[in-house]
Amino acid sequence: MKTHRKVLFVLSLTLGSFLSYGQAFAGLTFEPGTETQPLQEEDSKKEDSSNHQLGSNLTPVQPQDLPSSSGSLDELTGGALGIKEVRRVSKSYSSLQGKTSSDASLGGDSTEDWKGRPSDDLYTVGAQFGVGEFNGSIGFMPLATGAVKIVHQGFAPDINNQVFVELALGPFFVEGEVAFSYGAHLRWDFVKDLRWTFYGIGGLGGLIAGDALGNAWRLYPRFGVGAFFALFNEVWLRAEISHEFTGVGAVYRF
Repeated sequence: MKTHRKVLFVLSLTLGSFLSYGQAFAGLTFEPGTETQPLQEEDSKKEDSSNHQLGSNLTPVQPQDLPSSSGSLDELTGGALGIKEVRRVSKSYSSLQGKTSSDASLGGDSTEDWKGRPSDDLYTVGAQFGVGEFNGSIGFMPLATGAVKIVHQGFAPDINNQVFVELALGPFFVEGEVAFSYGAHLRWDFVKDLRWTFYGIGGLGGLIAGDALGNAWRLYPRFGVGAFFALFNEVWLRAEISHEFTGVGAVYRF
């Protein structure tokens, strides 16, 4: 009998404990996802805190800090050459190319006087008009001239010079009569710059006259000096003073 009471007492205690836990468990309300909501809220708070800290370390970019598209090349590239400078250099280069081409035709591509490369021209043809002397009388003498280069770089190696063989022929109107003048000589050109060339001549000259002038047949040494001035690349003015002729004219170089 005593044993039976003890069993009933243990069972009543056990059942009472289950009922107490069941009531407590029944008092809780569960909704889907509620078990993860505290963790999500905590992660969201941490993320907001990190973004706020990162944003506080950044410096906003102001519009005035950005380069203007209408600014100079210096502002856009950090500085080197401005647009005006690039255009100036390009223009200078184009001018230099044109000047080099002109220099090659005129001869003497150096800015220093008497220096530079000799001209590539091999021939000159031209005409001169001046006065000559015969037996104390002055007459009019037009001459046709032609020359060919025989020495490209002349006898003076340190300066720009060339040597030509030249012929000069033409009538000589004197004392109402007509004689015939001729000459053959070396012409030694000294190029000063792109416009001026000075020369010396040395050779032979002569005169043939008819009966009215005493059948004169003369041969004499011919020496003189002269100068060329370039009007264009191929056309040059010429002035000369020599033993039997003083005059001016023009030559074509090619």
